[in-house]
Amino acid sequence: MSGFSGINVALQTLLAQQAALEITQNNVANANTDGYHRQQAVLKAGYPTRSMAFTNTSGVQNIGTGVFISSIKRYESNLIDAQYRRQLADNSKYSTMTQLLNEVEISLADTSTDGLANRIDAFFAGWQTVATDPDLAANRADLLETAQSLVNAFHNRMASLIKIQTDQNTILKQRVDDINAIAKQLSNLNSEIGRSQTETTQPNALLDERDRLLDQLANLVGVTVHVQDNNEVLVSIGGHALVSGTRTFTLEATPVPSNNNLVKINWADDGEKTALTNLTGEVGGILNVRDTVIKNQLSKMNDAATSIMNRVNALHRSGFDLDGNPGINFFTSLSSVVNFSGNLDIYAGIGDTYNVTLDVQDTSGVSHQIDLTLTKTATREWTFSTTTAGASIVGNSDLVAIPNGTISFDASGNVVSTTGRILFGGNATSIDTSALRQSAVSGNNVGVSYQNQAMTIQVNPALTSYRQIAAATVTNAPGDGNNALAIANSIDTITSAPVAALAGYQDPVAAAGERSIRSWNIFRTTDLALAQRAAETGYSDTSSIMSAMNDQRESVIGVNLDEEATNMVKYQRAYQAAARLMNTFDQMLELIVTNLGLVGR
Repeated sequence: MSGFSGINVALQTLLAQQAALEITQNNVANANTDGYHRQQAVLKAGYPTRSMAFTNTSGVQNIGTGVFISSIKRYESNLIDAQYRRQLADNSKYSTMTQLLNEVEISLADTSTDGLANRIDAFFAGWQTVATDPDLAANRADLLETAQSLVNAFHNRMASLIKIQTDQNTILKQRVDDINAIAKQLSNLNSEIGRSQTETTQPNALLDERDRLLDQLANLVGVTVHVQDNNEVLVSIGGHALVSGTRTFTLEATPVPSNNNLVKINWADDGEKTALTNLTGEVGGILNVRDTVIKNQLSKMNDAATSIMNRVNALHRSGFDLDGNPGINFFTSLSSVVNFSGNLDIYAGIGDTYNVTLDVQDTSGVSHQIDLTLTKTATREWTFSTTTAGASIVGNSDLVAIPNGTISFDASGNVVSTTGRILFGGNATSIDTSALRQSAVSGNNVGVSYQNQAMTIQVNPALTSYRQIAAATVTNAPGDGNNALAIANSIDTITSAPVAALAGYQDPVAAAGERSIRSWNIFRTTDLALAQRAAETGYSDTSSIMSAMNDQRESVIGVNLDEEATNMVKYQRAYQAAARLMNTFDQMLELIVTNLGLVGR
């Protein structure tokens, strides 16, 4: 091999070791960069050449031509990544649930002396005090104050929980936008990776960015990732593709009228707008707390308020006040809206009818059941009327009687307009049909619900004096506190005739099989405590597993500074040796040129 070939070997070595040093330098620089996968120069011996300088009995021999970098290896472990992201999604879900449930606990303050349970106990204890000395004005005045305190407790806690719901609803919309944005970035990366990679080179920086985005996506919602042979990723949620090659499928946050316009998550290409369930990640945690835990708390508080109001009212109306007058409702409700939900059959014939029974209140707050008849009068129109004595249909803006109310639908089955209210005893009750649909169902299915009693309960404004508290069971009986005692006992019993006569919708606590309002509230707080413990346990367990898996993952893709320092020394020494080799060949050539031949004589 000629001396010039030796110089080329030395040069090739210098370049290869310099590049390897630069790759090591890049690893060190990105040791703490999120999502960075360590890289390594893959050195390969140069293709040998035939040399006349080395011969044996067999003839000319081959000799190496040095070294070059064949590729830059990127360390990765798709299997560990998939397992890690599953744990990351679950951990994010439980972490979100833990934070939100702690916020719920603080809002409810059930463990404090100011908790709802203490307010309920104080209210019924106030009746016990009145029963002990019914003629004492201070006892009666104190009862009115504790009643107002109880009403405020219901209002404040319901408002706090509803605010948490609406706040998380806003965050859900933002998270859906975030997911769609990440999906778009992943589809663009799929395109760039496909264009950039060759048989010998990989777009390592693009692959790092892709994996970082996949981690973000797993943290948000939990996804399944499949790495294709061409290094593109197929990302799916619940079996439905989110990213496929360069194509993305969009998620939507769709308001649900029957759920106070809180949003559900569905695919934009789903004509039925079916809500996605069993989601993980932050989105799954928010949905679980918003639609399960908080909804359960709101429902149980509403049931407690409804049962308290109707039990106390029924008994209070059966008693007599200090002036011998019959008792009036102790509580009233500001509720004046009935909500319809469900479906009316689009294929019903003109003139077909459907009956609905609902509850309305008069101006005194007394509940009355009435029957409505829904009649299909046109392809996209139903009317409602009533034959219940004392009830009539009136216009929306006045109390002028009209023959029928009207519900109109569009071609998609959505309500366009509703005309008519229900008048009973001077009180006009509106009908909210925003959650009602006209669709292809087998028969009609209309549900009825009411505006939240726990948000609208109030001490009867007509109860202007402590003298109106009906503590006695008979008229003009000084010292009679038996009715007050019956009200005090109604927290735990339904044996009193007026309470026993209440319908299920008037006493939902009893309808659920529980006599005691006190126990019902304990069930509510226990449900929250169990949900908190489950979330905290889930977070602790997944954190431990995720930490172990992250260590395993980092052992493959992470930068070890000690190892990089060793590599740096190794490549540096090789570079120095190559430089010395270059210098040696230079000296040899100088000897040949200057000292041999005629010129050197």
